Amino acid sequence: MKYSMGLLALAVGAANAAGVHVHGQSQLQVALDNDTAAVVWTTPANDLVGFEHTPKTDAQASQVQAALTRASQPLLDFSGACILTASSIENPFAEHGHEDEHNHDDEHGHDEHQASAEDAHTDFRIEQQYRCSTPPTEFAFTGFDGFYEVEKVRVEWVSANGAGQINLTADAPSTEIE
Repeated sequence: MKYSMGLLALAVGAANAAGVHVHGQSQLQVALDNDTAAVVWTTPANDLVGFEHTPKTDAQASQVQAALTRASQPLLDFSGACILTASSIENPFAEHGHEDEHNHDDEHGHDEHQASAEDAHTDFRIEQQYRCSTPPTEFAFTGFDGFYEVEKVRVEWVSANGAGQINLTADAPSTEIE
């Protein structure tokens, strides 16, 4: 598994280095070993909840909570070969206990910081681990349902048999693993 996890780390690093952030499009990396699958899905916050700012209303907070609940469910269906064993979510709207380090006497500078934070692109990052009874030969992405606007997912995978990539859509949500 170390070989596959290393390749997954490289793939995730390459995707993050590219700085890709296009609404409706996300990246999914999958590393497969005989009895384990590791998954990392990075997607614009807009695609999961419909906005990219800290929730301002109770309705928006509810949208975020619903997306977090849905994102903790299996993102991949391995046709019964694998079950979800762990899931973690990097929520861009979570409170980080950040103390405002800006000089409050400099009103102009603080306002610029606030405006740029509101306009920033934000992403969710979901990591999942699966345990497999047999090496999977195919999977389907289940994230087209239950989110605001997931349209296309660029999938890169590595396995003992090689590597591949494909774009999945709601009309074609699955792929065979070579």
